[in-house]
Amino acid sequence: ALAAPTPACYARHGNWAPTKADYGFDDRMRCVRVKADPDAASDTSYFEYRAPSSAANAHLVMAGLAIAGADGIARELELGPPGEDPAAAAIPTTLPDALAALRADSLLADALGEDFVSWFLLVKNGELAWLEKRTGELEATGLDDAAATQAAWNEMYFEYV
Repeated sequence: ALAAPTPACYARHGNWAPTKADYGFDDRMRCVRVKADPDAASDTSYFEYRAPSSAANAHLVMAGLAIAGADGIARELELGPPGEDPAAAAIPTTLPDALAALRADSLLADALGEDFVSWFLLVKNGELAWLEKRTGELEATGLDDAAATQAAWNEMYFEYV
């Protein structure tokens, strides 16, 4: 939910966006893409966290990564094999699923603060409720589901642009 905070963020999963919490070398389909050439200088190596969409708040994404990384180090978790790892956890593919995962994550709730997580969930669930209501109203005017969903989304997120 922190990395993909709007319903539209989930349209990209599976289309050059990750679907599992995995990593790989120079593989754009992995959640973490590692760019490292063993024969090159170390300053040419880097990694990309590919889960966040452009709608994500970079500070929240970095906070979530720092919290998860510190937990992995503290618990001395082992990194699985690169590439398609059947044991890798699936990334939520809808905003409601992502919000449910955030709600269930006591580590993030403790670190970010229960007040913040409650507020974030309240705002995002409110947005989803409004979008569902507005989509229904637009469908009643004769728009098909896809057009009504797009129009409702545009009304909500582009109101001030």
